[in-house]
Order: sequence, then C-alpha cells, then structure tokens
Amino acid sequence: MNAAAYKGDLEALSRSRIFFGHQSVGRNLLQGVADLSRQVNSPLRIVGIESTGVDSLPGLFHVDIGKNKEPIGKIAAFAQLLQQPSQPAYDVALLKFCYEDLSRDGLQNPHTLVEEYARSVAAIRAAQPHLRLIHVTVPLRADPSGWKTPVKRLLQRPTEEDADNELRNAFNVELRNRFAGEALFDIAEVESTLPEGKRSFFMRGGDTVYTLAQAYTTDGGHLNEIGRQQVAAAFVRVVAGVVRKGGS
Repeated sequence: MNAAAYKGDLEALSRSRIFFGHQSVGRNLLQGVADLSRQVNSPLRIVGIESTGVDSLPGLFHVDIGKNKEPIGKIAAFAQLLQQPSQPAYDVALLKFCYEDLSRDGLQNPHTLVEEYARSVAAIRAAQPHLRLIHVTVPLRADPSGWKTPVKRLLQRPTEEDADNELRNAFNVELRNRFAGEALFDIAEVESTLPEGKRSFFMRGGDTVYTLAQAYTTDGGHLNEIGRQQVAAAFVRVVAGVVRKGGS
C-alpha cells in the first residue's frame, strides 16, 4: 500500500468534523488511521469523546457506542448522540456495528436490523438535513484456524463460524441494496479482499459467503497490523470522498 497516496484524503478529513460510533474493530481501524496519518506526516485529530467531550474544532470524534450483541440499542444511542442540542454539529457521521451484533448470541434477523437502521436514518436526516451519513457494512469473522476447516470445506460441512457469517453477509447484501447509490464504507468487502484482489469466502447452497481473510487477523475477528492498514486506507478514502463532495 502506498501510504503517500492518502495524504490528500487525510488533509480533507482534518478540515472536517466527523463522528464515528463503533466498538473494538473500530478501535483497530482508528489505530490504523493514526498510523497512516503519522506515515504521511498529515496530522489528524482523533478524539475520544467519552473522556474529553466534544469541542467545536475539526477532528475525527469517536465513541464506543452501546453494547455488543444489542445492535438496536446502538442505533438509538447513535441517533441520540447526533441530536444533542448542546454539542457542536458534525459534517459526517458513521455507525459501525460489531460482528457480535449479528450472531447466535446477538440479533439473528438481518432484515429487522436493516429496517430499524433505515428508520433511524430517516429520522436523523429529517432533524439534521445537512449531516451526511455514511452507511457501514458489518465486519466479518475468519474461518476457524487449524486443519479441521479445510476438511469440513472438502466435505461440505459447516464450521462453527459459518452460520454467523451468513447472517452478516445477509445484512450486508440488504444494506447495500437498500442504500444503493449512497455513501458506503464497505468494511466487509475490505476485510475479505487480499491486497492482490483474491477474496476469502465459502459457498453455501449456491451462495457466496464472504469471510475475514486470515492474513488480516490473529484471533479471528480483530484486525492485525496488515488488516488495520487495509481497512484504515479504505475508511479514509471513503470519508474524504464524502467530505469533498459536500464542500463542492
């Protein structure tokens, strides 16, 4: 990855007010953005509002939003934080769910989550028509490591991660379709695509189910240094594109 290619994107971000609601993979992403900013010597304020609060200066403001496995609550918290009358307004906002939000232990109906998110988007836009929202797909998990996974794939038997990744893929397909033509940070696509373009996936009943590439993780869900770089670069590029479009 040519880090210098993102200098202009980071400069665009540094002049805007961006709100990012997330959980742990979001922290991996932000670390990657900070690394990229240092590499190209393009300072970007990354401000955790839980500890410092919100000021009126430009920056990338972020917060650990809601609780994992409770995505409906995350949507409500996102809308509430964006509509507090006492804080300065943002230019751009993103809500990223966690892979745990769509799982056996979380919500198991992707359509319900898309519908609730869409209702919140409509309410936020009605209240703040100048705020630009960027939709975000749900992160994925990698195939379980070890020799059993290739054997199960050969025998067409599921791994313990497959059902949850199918839920995440179903949400992501519906989200892309529901907001087609609108700004999208497709973290799932980035996570499943290696630098040379090959994608990580398995087949289920004729459908392609994408997974987090093993090269991007050490624990199956969170991002290692290589994964952070790839995801951060895509994040910066997408947000900068929206910032520039709004300023034109």
